[in-house]
Amino acid sequence: MLLESGSVNHLLEERVLILTSSAEEAERVRAPLMRAAIVFLECEDLAGMLTALTFGAAAIVLSDAWLATPDADRLIAFLEGQPQWSELQVILLCGTDARIKLRPALERLGNSTLLEEPLRSFALVAAVRSAQQSRGRQYQLREHLREREEAGLALQESEERLRFTLDAGELGFWQHDLITDHLECSDLCKAHFGRALHDAMTHVEVLAALHPADQERAKAAIRSAIQERRRYELEYRVIRPGGGVHWLMVRGRANYGTDGRPVSTVGVTLDITQRKHAEMRQLEQAEHLRVLSECAGQLLATDHRGSMVGLLFERVRRHMRLDLYCTYLVDPADASLRMASCGGIPASLEETLTPRAFGEGLCGEVAETRQPITLSGVQESADPRAALMKQFGMSACTCHPLVVGDRLLGTLTFAVREQERFTDDQVEFLRTISHYVALAMERARIEEDLRETARRKDEFVAMLAHELRNPLTPILNATHLLQMLAGEDARLQRLRDTVERNALHLARLVNDLLEVSRVNHGKIQLQMQCVDLGEILEQAVAGTEHLFEERGHDLQVTLPVEPVLLNADATRLLQVVVNLLNNAAKYTDPGGRVELWAVQCAEEVSIHVRDNGRGMDPALLARIFDLFVQGEQSLDRSEGGLGIGLTLVKRLVEMHEGSIHASSEGPGRGSEFIVRLPL
Repeated sequence: MLLESGSVNHLLEERVLILTSSAEEAERVRAPLMRAAIVFLECEDLAGMLTALTFGAAAIVLSDAWLATPDADRLIAFLEGQPQWSELQVILLCGTDARIKLRPALERLGNSTLLEEPLRSFALVAAVRSAQQSRGRQYQLREHLREREEAGLALQESEERLRFTLDAGELGFWQHDLITDHLECSDLCKAHFGRALHDAMTHVEVLAALHPADQERAKAAIRSAIQERRRYELEYRVIRPGGGVHWLMVRGRANYGTDGRPVSTVGVTLDITQRKHAEMRQLEQAEHLRVLSECAGQLLATDHRGSMVGLLFERVRRHMRLDLYCTYLVDPADASLRMASCGGIPASLEETLTPRAFGEGLCGEVAETRQPITLSGVQESADPRAALMKQFGMSACTCHPLVVGDRLLGTLTFAVREQERFTDDQVEFLRTISHYVALAMERARIEEDLRETARRKDEFVAMLAHELRNPLTPILNATHLLQMLAGEDARLQRLRDTVERNALHLARLVNDLLEVSRVNHGKIQLQMQCVDLGEILEQAVAGTEHLFEERGHDLQVTLPVEPVLLNADATRLLQVVVNLLNNAAKYTDPGGRVELWAVQCAEEVSIHVRDNGRGMDPALLARIFDLFVQGEQSLDRSEGGLGIGLTLVKRLVEMHEGSIHASSEGPGRGSEFIVRLPL
């Protein structure tokens, strides 16, 4: 069996390396590890163990006798030279009198555990398990450090490109004598601190040039690096004599005398102001994207066109430090711009936001050209387009057209008081916001149109149903007269039956339309009372039994044995069950089977109507409760119906705080409807 490289590495990193001094000791170590299913490798000598260590291990089990061999220093050097994340556990097997002798070696071994003779199996296994767990955490830390290193590659690549371009003379050099406090700087290093080429600089002046917010951090980092004898790298801001602030990256190290004391520090400086600005710009762009995402969600959740810009402004204002916004919308009556909403404008000045003609003022020109306009230095500007913003005390403004497709909806203006100009990134961000607003306004308009269309449709359906009822009464009365006139004439009797049957069918359709209209307009009020579900089901079966007899259906009814009490409208609940039974009869071929039963649970009861009829495909099942949706019928539409019944059932069930679910295994495999109602 071949193992993937990842699996091999995992086994190597989990194993324990063993080096004992005798066969008996090896057996005492080997046996408990085998019983504990711990992977191990027995080494012949320290050289072999060192070779194995290069491939990975979780711990070392070592006899103390090997610490007296020449290769012991190599092992200790290996342990001392481990990466920062690694602290390999050494489990040392030693006699009771060896602890004192081994103290110097133990101090150099670092992370070690002593197991004295006689060796106890449980102690060995426990120590190895502990070492493996510790090693596992170290490997996790290693992977974490590796991931961090990979995540920083993009930034490192940018830094490398910057270092490469500056390598031919952009690094400043400095050397500080800690004994005499003399500071020697190259010309470029002086330039980094804003000094002239021939100016002398002292270490005190360098520290004073550091930005106050960075001074203590920089001093502490340098002191720590000198004490720990390591190099340091710092990034801090310096304030130049002219007042400009620049970012410097400083790398340095200390030189030490024969007595171990630091005598001087040397290093280089690099101006990283451009890189810092780029990083801050990336952070700003990331924040822009986050705010845009939030704004898009806010606009999707807002339906009212009048309030959406005001709500959005409150979110964007904190991010951009905006002080004002103003929305003008196109008035289709006279093709002018009329103020729709604004913010940040004193109430006493809102009257100045009068209707604007296309081409008039800032927003009028934007509407006419459909191009954004940004104005800077408004308070000092003589541009007539800036007059209104100057009156409001603004310093910069940007106005954007609200366009969807080829339709101009209006304009949206943003302004600030404390900022002389908008940056290109800010203008682009506000342009995107304006585009979002335009799309949201158009969406809201379309939804309003759809709601209005739906309202008119409902009104038309209700009116049509009322108008259709008027001729039904005389038609039905005429059928009763025809019955008397027909006498024994079989032909006239058949004609009368045909007229009556179709008139009654039309009456049922009209009543369904009226019921749906009443539900949609909230005109149905439930008469809630305590009812017995069993009685409702019996009445429903009695009212539909003739349908099943006519079609030769096998109707199987299982009623609750004990009373099931509900708080419901008995008439409407009966209507729900009757409609479901009618639906089952309509879509089940002659000779089919229909089942009706109820199941009581702890807090609800479920009513089940199942048939083995035509069934439904997934597309129909997904919208079976929508208005005017029904399954396939024959060309003569002998079953009739408008696809209203199930919509009415769903609305009535929901009015009872219940739910209804439809399921089918596919065409020709029947359907099941389940109504759940609270007890």
